[in-house]
Amino acid sequence: MNLVKKFGPEPGEADEPSAREAPGTSHRDRVVAILQRYSPDKLGNAEALLAKYAGRVEELIASLVEKFGPEPGEVNEEADASHRDRVVAILQHYSPENLANADALLAKYTGQEEELIASLVEKFGPEPGEADEPTAREAPGTSHRDRVIAILQHYSPENLANADTLLAKYAG
Repeated sequence: MNLVKKFGPEPGEADEPSAREAPGTSHRDRVVAILQRYSPDKLGNAEALLAKYAGRVEELIASLVEKFGPEPGEVNEEADASHRDRVVAILQHYSPENLANADALLAKYTGQEEELIASLVEKFGPEPGEADEPTAREAPGTSHRDRVIAILQHYSPENLANADTLLAKYAG
């Protein structure tokens, strides 16, 4: 029989940070941070969860991460950039008028970026950018408007709302 599994950590062990934790970050702090970020309404359950998972707090944390997303502070900047690029590509392709909202959407769905992308794909269609797709300039039937929007989105997204004004100014 494994007494630690049955009763919890050995005395004094529960307060020691695991090798995975940053110095000064307790299991409690990590659980509270996850709940605070993803499910603040369940914050009052933190102590009960910790008691229930005594001796298995890493299992609890892994379960919370699987359910909600990465622990706060566990930011993968490369993945974040990739998520942003994908969201921007979808919006640019299907809904350029909403492109200015990309960062706000990503902030709202922090830790749930794949769900956001899946939702956008369900709403608009498949992600653009397949390797075999022709570029905007080469694609047959690509309008000047689409090309202007693509250029503004890439180089000057803050001016995207002015695309139609620019086209009117340079018509002909």
